Amino acid sequence: MKGALAALGEALSSGRWAMSPKNPRFPLAVAGMFDVIEACGWQISRAAPELGLTTSALSRALSEEDIVFRAANERRTALGLPTLHADR
Repeated sequence: MKGALAALGEALSSGRWAMSPKNPRFPLAVAGMFDVIEACGWQISRAAPELGLTTSALSRALSEEDIVFRAANERRTALGLPTLHADR
């Protein structure tokens, strides 16, 4: 968990997601982001301020990588929430 939080802090920069998928810490950062979103019931509008992001910036971060976007939508579907739309 500590590694995920450190990587998440590294990924969040000035109100936007700033970590390349090529960065070896990318999976940890995504895990940290998912932990925060999970704690907010996968409500993007609730999770975004917790991450220091706008709702659109968080949606954009989730949609940048297909595997991340699919995982987010799978979790939302499992919770009975509507899927997110790609914000690309």
